[in-house]
Amino acid sequence: MPFKWKPTENPRKKVDPGVMKAAVKRVLDDNVSIRAAAVEYEVDRKTLGRYVTKVKEGNETAFKADHNSSQIFSSEEENDLEKYLLTAARLNYGLTPKELRRFAYEYAVARGKPIGDNWKRNNQASYDWERGFMHRHPRLSLRNPQGKSLGRGTAFNPTSVGEFFQNLRSVYHTNKFGPESIYNLDETGVTNVQKPGKVIAPKGEKQVSKMTSAERGTLVTLCCAVSATGNAVPPFFVYPRQRLNDKMIDGAPVGSCAGVSPNNHESHVTPQTLQIAKDNGITLITLPPHTSHKTQPLDRTVFGPFKTVYNQAIDDFMTTHPGETATIYQIPKFVGNAFPVSFTPANIISGFKCTGIWPFDSTIFNSTDFMSSYVTYRPSPASEDAAAISKEPHPTLITQPSCSGISPEQVRPFPKAGPKKSKNGRKRVVSRVLTDTPVKAAIEKEYEERVNRKRNQATLPSKTIRKIFPNDCEDSVSIEKERGKREENLTLLLRLMRTRLLKI
Repeated sequence: MPFKWKPTENPRKKVDPGVMKAAVKRVLDDNVSIRAAAVEYEVDRKTLGRYVTKVKEGNETAFKADHNSSQIFSSEEENDLEKYLLTAARLNYGLTPKELRRFAYEYAVARGKPIGDNWKRNNQASYDWERGFMHRHPRLSLRNPQGKSLGRGTAFNPTSVGEFFQNLRSVYHTNKFGPESIYNLDETGVTNVQKPGKVIAPKGEKQVSKMTSAERGTLVTLCCAVSATGNAVPPFFVYPRQRLNDKMIDGAPVGSCAGVSPNNHESHVTPQTLQIAKDNGITLITLPPHTSHKTQPLDRTVFGPFKTVYNQAIDDFMTTHPGETATIYQIPKFVGNAFPVSFTPANIISGFKCTGIWPFDSTIFNSTDFMSSYVTYRPSPASEDAAAISKEPHPTLITQPSCSGISPEQVRPFPKAGPKKSKNGRKRVVSRVLTDTPVKAAIEKEYEERVNRKRNQATLPSKTIRKIFPNDCEDSVSIEKERGKREENLTLLLRLMRTRLLKI
C-alpha cells in the first residue's frame, strides 16, 4: 500500500527567514546557547543548530526551508506541467491520475531526469510523487467531469457564434427592438420519475438508494418562453397521447395550455410556422446548433434550477404518498410548484446577460471559452463579430516552456483533428434569420422537395421487391403497369419458398 499523508497533531511551523537569521546571529554574536535562542525566537532547536553550523563553516544559506531537494522536477518544470494540465482540462481532454503518472515518467525521460527504479519498473511516476505534486499546486484538483458530446464541444467556435451575433446585430438595427420585444423559446422534457438528490446515509455504505416513482417515466415536452425584461410566458405541455383532456393542465401555472402528439414532431421549422410569424410581425432567429449550453438563456440560468425544484416536488410527493406512483397527469402540479420558484426575473435577466443577447455584447465569450473546439476547429472567422469575439481564435497553447529544454506539449502534443471530410454532401447548419425573405423562400423550397420526395417514395415498390426484380423497377413510369405482374411473381416466389421449407 502506498503511503498516504495524514496531518500530524503538531504540524511543522513555518519560520520567517529573518527570524531564523536573527536567532543565528544571537547565538554567534552574543554567545547565547542554541537552546535558549530557540526558546527566545520560537524556532526548532535542531534546525537552528544546523544553520549555526553552516554559518560557522562559511557556507552561504538563505535561512529558509528547502523541501525541493527530493523533487524529480524543478519548480519551473512543475509549473510547465501545471499549465499543460490546465490547458488539457479546458480542451475537455483532461488527464486522469494514472495518465498523469505516465506522462510525468515520459517527461522525466525526455528531459534526462534521474528517476527511481520504481518509475522505470512501472513506466510511470509513483503515487507519492502524484500526491506531492497535487499538494504543491493547489490550482489543480481531482474532479468528476461531466460528459460533453463531440458535437457540443466542436460546434461552439468563433465562426458559428460570430455568425449568430452578426445576425442578431442586423435584427436589432433593422427593427429597433427593446428588451420587452426579445424572447427566448426552448423546450425541455419532464417525466413522472424524479432524479433523486443527495441524502444523509451511513458513512462507508457502498449502496445508497432513494425511492422513485417507477423504473422509467413517460416524457412530456414542456415549451417555455421568457423575455429579456424577466417575464415568463405560461408553459405549453405536449403529451404523447391521441386525445386531450382537462387533467393535462390541472394544477399547472395559470394560463398554461396543452396539446397532444402521438409521435415526435418532424422539424422545428415549417413553412406554416414561418408564415404565421411573418404575418404577425415576428422575427425568428435560430441559435447555432449544439451551442445552447452557452448561448441559450433558458439553458444557462433557468432550466437548471427548474429541474432541481421539480425533482424535489416529486420527492415530496413520494414522501407524503407512500406506495403511490406519480402519473403523467400529476406532472402539471409538479411544474406548478417549480415554475414560479425558478422562472424568476433575476434568473431570466441573468440568462440574457450571460449569453450576450441583452444587453447586446458580441464579445461576451473569450478565447478560453472556445478552447473546447480547438481539437476540430478549422475555419477562420467569417464575420466582424467572429473577429471581435477574439482576435486570437484560440489561446496560444504551451509551445515554449518557462524553462529551457523540452516542453510538456512536445512530449505529449494536444489532440488535433485533420482536415474535415464532408459526409454525403451535407450542408453546414448555421444561425439564420428565418423570417428573412431569401431564407424563408429557401426553407419553403427545401420543404416542398422533401414532401415530394417522400410522396414519390411511397409509390415505389418495397426494397425487397426491388432486389428480387431489379429490371422491373428501372423505369419509374412503368411501375404502376408492372405492379400486378410483380405481385403475381412475388406470390409464386412465396409459394416456392413454402414448398421448399415443407420438403426440408
